[in-house]
Amino acid sequence: MTQEIPNEVRDGIRRAVKETRPDDQEGQDFEFDRECEAFVKLSNLSPDDVPADMLAGMKQKAAAESGEHEYFAQLSEVQQAIKDHRYVQQTRAKIAPIRDMLARMESIISSACYNPKTQNYGRRGERENDGRSYRYPVTYINGGQKDQRKDKADDLPPEVLITGHYEFGANRLGIYRALVDIIYMLEADYGLKIPRTGARGSKRLPK
Repeated sequence: MTQEIPNEVRDGIRRAVKETRPDDQEGQDFEFDRECEAFVKLSNLSPDDVPADMLAGMKQKAAAESGEHEYFAQLSEVQQAIKDHRYVQQTRAKIAPIRDMLARMESIISSACYNPKTQNYGRRGERENDGRSYRYPVTYINGGQKDQRKDKADDLPPEVLITGHYEFGANRLGIYRALVDIIYMLEADYGLKIPRTGARGSKRLPK
């Protein structure tokens, strides 16, 4: 394997493992072989469904975050980035053709909330019948942060839209994922026909 690796890379790996395991020759040998194998896999990693410039950016980011000769960690990070990219592409292909339907269905459901204990008063301050309907807010996970909304979410990409959920104290209801499953169930079991573009893949979104 090592003949596939430039001498400067192999020497750098050897120095790095000696620093981390100075008194453990067996451990050094294990780490050396693992890092060399990871370097080869990382060098040869070139999936057809990831643009070359994007893959190069993934590798550069992994090298900057993991360390110069930490190829096993770099490989793991790049593989995860590829997995995340595929999830985004798959989600966009599934959600984009039906996002308008999803948004309308979610709006109907969230607008059906009703609080019977809300006190209402007329313009002159006179007490009216209790109770009020309201739109329950949807919480999205956008860039790792919560984004709670009561209005439209047209600006959100499909991979963020699908994270939309209702929060009830400590409980969460994944409304958009549930609606996607309902649409596929209606298609499969009741003959509902919804035009789509692109590959459909599996019926359920990855969790």
